[in-house]
Amino acid sequence: MIKKYYKSLKSNLKKLHKNILVVKSKCNKNYIFILFDMLYSTVRYDVNDEEYKFFEFYNLDKDKRNTYLTNYRHDRLQKHLYDKNITNIINDKNKLILRFKDILKREVYNINDLSFKEFEDLSKSNGKLICRSDNNSFIKTYKIFDVKNYRSPAFMAEDIRKNKLFIIEKYFENNKTLSELNNDLVVINVVTLYNKRNANVISSTIKFKDGNNIISGCIDIKNKVILSTLKDDKFNNYKKIDNIKVPYFDKILDLSLKLANELSEIKEIEWSFCINGKNIYLMDASLWNDYVYSQLPDYRKVGLIKYYNRIK
Repeated sequence: MIKKYYKSLKSNLKKLHKNILVVKSKCNKNYIFILFDMLYSTVRYDVNDEEYKFFEFYNLDKDKRNTYLTNYRHDRLQKHLYDKNITNIINDKNKLILRFKDILKREVYNINDLSFKEFEDLSKSNGKLICRSDNNSFIKTYKIFDVKNYRSPAFMAEDIRKNKLFIIEKYFENNKTLSELNNDLVVINVVTLYNKRNANVISSTIKFKDGNNIISGCIDIKNKVILSTLKDDKFNNYKKIDNIKVPYFDKILDLSLKLANELSEIKEIEWSFCINGKNIYLMDASLWNDYVYSQLPDYRKVGLIKYYNRIK
């Protein structure tokens, strides 16, 4: 146990040292000051060294710092947001598809419910299928299967089942505007929070895959543009981009609010959409679990902590 504790402590100190050096390279402050400011921020604002770096706390005054909803703070709020007896509506993607079948506006299947002939016809009609897990998030699990890469649809079906990606639908192209970010699918995420009367949008991001990494970027809700810095899932800068306007973003926001009001039993939901031409497709709904959702877009007026406290 002592050896295991020492190893963990050594790893954490190494990570802390690395984060301090990163912060030191970005601001005109010495190592000791940054270390003590990180420790103070942990006690006062519940922010760890990784979040301190990611949220650029070294550039923020005390009022702005207190607007951030860190993972620790959010974990303490979860009991007010989730009823474990009903979260299976969004954790089980089969139930989610049934709940919003009319809103999906496309056919989505579970491969286990199809006969081989039905699967064969589906795969040959489009050539490609988008497949995903039936209990994990779309962006983390989806994979595109091309029937041309298999000797027959039977081999493709076997591979899909082997990967446990049971939810399937016909492949569709990414919106052309978003192809500047990624040739594959780009997912628009909107987080809604339901209070006693209606739902509100608290944040929005884009996400897409690059190999094994998930790349994300914040969306300026007011101006409907993707902010210039994209980051990987380890919070490292991925690349800078010019502000790209998100197509049909108003419709995405309207649909998110409609969905949130219909599923008001769960207070806080991240809705995931893809855009195919002019069509907006609901791909997933899940519980909030992302560092990016730390502030309201108008955080200078109301901190996210106060906003959450107001609806409890």
